[in-house]
Amino acid sequence: GLPHGTVYNSTKSALQVFIESLRIELYHTNVVCTVLNPGFILTPATQDLTHPKPFEISVEECSQEILYGIAVRKRSYGFPWIMEHIVLGFSCLVPSF
Repeated sequence: GLPHGTVYNSTKSALQVFIESLRIELYHTNVVCTVLNPGFILTPATQDLTHPKPFEISVEECSQEILYGIAVRKRSYGFPWIMEHIVLGFSCLVPSF
């Protein structure tokens, strides 16, 4: 989790586990479940945030990424690529308190 993000972090984690469980329960149906993990998206809800928003993308870019993640039937899809694979990959190196 991140500091000052208790509600956001816990609900995001709960939704990820919920969707992963739902995927297993719906395995023999025609329903595909994808966990989407976008980075920062430029919206009115985020424009006044004071902390850094690395690799922020537009709503339009986000929409295209969501459509792609669903179309290729990924189990989990994070974007932008650099945020998901590079930045978050190093997050395990940050000391915990």
